[in-house]
Amino acid sequence: MNNDKAKSNLTASEINKIEIAIRKAAADHLNAPDADTALRHYKSDATIISNGMFYETFELFEKDARDFYNSLKEVKRAVWDNIQVQVVSPELALFTASVRWSSVDKLDSVLELKGIWSAV
Repeated sequence: MNNDKAKSNLTASEINKIEIAIRKAAADHLNAPDADTALRHYKSDATIISNGMFYETFELFEKDARDFYNSLKEVKRAVWDNIQVQVVSPELALFTASVRWSSVDKLDSVLELKGIWSAV
């Protein structure tokens, strides 16, 4: 089915509901206090590219994510800016936003991250 046709079969209300669900999932992910919460937003066969690194398997990404969250004491700030959601069909949407995220690790070092995040 043509993506334009798939989207045109959706009402404005349906598109709005999809966008709200995606924004909620993104907020839940960004504010995840632990790896289990953050990782539940991914499918186990997801293709992950982070900071220019291509993870050949989801398991490699999962290990890095768990190691990272295990090093944290707290997440101090997590903000999405400039969120763009493009609904392509009932099962497909594109999400892009800039992100500001700061945390404190177990050694009391502050980590400030800024970047762009995209997901399908």
